[in-house]
Amino acid sequence: MRGLRCRDVIAPLILVLFALSVAPLGQDLIRVGWSQEGEGTINLLIRGYDNVTPMYVSLLDSSHTYIENRTVNSSTFSFGNVNLGKTYFISLRYKDVGYLEKVQVNEPSNNVTIIVYDTTESDEDIVVDIHHIILNYEQGVINVKEALHYGNRGTKAFNGKEIKVSMPEGYQEFTSEHRCCMTATEYGFAFQVPEPIKPNSMQYLEFTYSISPSSNPYEYTKKNFFESSYTLACVTVSLRVTDFSNLEKGEDMQNGEMRYATFTQPFATRDSEFALSITGFAKPSLQWLWVGVGLTVLFIGGSVVYSLKGGSDVPDKLLAEKKAVNRVLQELEKDFTEGKIREIQYLKLKLKFKKKLEKLEKRLRGSSLDEREPK
Repeated sequence: MRGLRCRDVIAPLILVLFALSVAPLGQDLIRVGWSQEGEGTINLLIRGYDNVTPMYVSLLDSSHTYIENRTVNSSTFSFGNVNLGKTYFISLRYKDVGYLEKVQVNEPSNNVTIIVYDTTESDEDIVVDIHHIILNYEQGVINVKEALHYGNRGTKAFNGKEIKVSMPEGYQEFTSEHRCCMTATEYGFAFQVPEPIKPNSMQYLEFTYSISPSSNPYEYTKKNFFESSYTLACVTVSLRVTDFSNLEKGEDMQNGEMRYATFTQPFATRDSEFALSITGFAKPSLQWLWVGVGLTVLFIGGSVVYSLKGGSDVPDKLLAEKKAVNRVLQELEKDFTEGKIREIQYLKLKLKFKKKLEKLEKRLRGSSLDEREPK
């Protein structure tokens, strides 16, 4: 038997090495081809469904583009032709309540369970899990920020028309990202929740406002329209709390450069109240400034000095009104210098009364000419 030639050994070896090198690539090609062919399914089970009310269901891709829409009357159904390795979303609406489920398709058959709820307009199971209040002070104005976390401890989704929100006396300059959903009432605001609150889920509400105290001390009072698990009120130490009710005094808290006195309410029942008596703020001389331009009479030091309704063109009355406006401008300068009002209010009011003074002087000149004319 003749010896093996070199080419007889090397040729088979090359073939073996080539086969080993392309095997992983071949597997990747098969895997990619499989994910692109849409051979997967998403099988849905809807728990809590009444088997009567239509459900509106959509299949969306990872960019939230709609792929398929259906109206379903069964607790079980499937979406086919989905690609392995891809992400999808199931959007479902049942009894005006929306549900969104993310699905990662990793297997040819993927089972997904979605729990749906009956609905109620009753707010008996709505609670406030956290109520946080921060009171700061700047140039005669108390600036307040509130955050409430509403929870649903019931077994039905709350889709009532509104949630009551208590507001303190004399609030103004109200702002909130939910302002479009809030209607002013005698007790504060009626908040129309953007989406129904499902069991064990939350609705967040944050807002800010300012208070220009008309009394010293000022009584900051809030009503709990819902059972509350925990309330925390933080009052800047530049203000002084002389009394409080239905709250517990806590330790002072440092937040950056700000220091706060803290007051807590671990638990509160429905329709209960809590209050803080606050002092330490500078009281402006011009009392009506903190009520708003709707007030027709202005007070300085408790005395009526000027009526916004105006008067007749009798010279004596015009002179008295001019004197009153000049006094208002003097008090305005004083309050601004002493930090009792903010710059934006100072500028607006100064412009307003400067224009008023110009009109009075013009009326006085006209009245003087009338008196010189022969009758």
